[in-house]
Amino acid sequence: MSSSAQIIVNQQNAQSSTGPRTPEGKAISSQNAIKHGGTASRVVLAFEDPAEFARVADEFIARLKPVTGLEHFLVDDMVAAHWRMTRMQKIIRCHLDRAAYEHPSKNPMAAMADVMLSPDVAKLQRYENTFRRAYESSWAKLKELQRNRIAEQNEAKPARSPQPILQNEPKAAPEIAIAAAAAPVLVADPSAGPPHKR
Repeated sequence: MSSSAQIIVNQQNAQSSTGPRTPEGKAISSQNAIKHGGTASRVVLAFEDPAEFARVADEFIARLKPVTGLEHFLVDDMVAAHWRMTRMQKIIRCHLDRAAYEHPSKNPMAAMADVMLSPDVAKLQRYENTFRRAYESSWAKLKELQRNRIAEQNEAKPARSPQPILQNEPKAAPEIAIAAAAAPVLVADPSAGPPHKR
């Protein structure tokens, strides 16, 4: 247990800390503990390209065409999960390559087996699977929302009456049509044979 004199000295030393004081310095030092970024609160890490992330996001938006705020939110979730999942895949590949190369065994298959079954790789794969599930969940919700939105839009449209069939012949005037309907129709007797010319 520290004495009261030691506690006072520690508090005075803490006041003259040389840690970052500016917002920029604090932002940089906040990235010091990042090992793989699997639990990072920021989607794009300091060593990643924000322009590439924006390109991926634009591609998702162009492909999925979100309309409502909730649809945009789900697309954003999908982009973040895709970005993190891709990062995990790259990290796993790099870790496997390095660990297999540094493995003491001369047998490459034994080295890969040891590395693949290591707790480090299992942890990275759990993160990757978590991001994959988040992506698939957002994708399923987005499809359902868009399907419902389109169905509602189709129901809201008034049913259009069928277009009349256009004919090249002019329509008869109503009084002529009525007179033609009232006129008797003469039917030729089929047993009489064809008419003769004179």
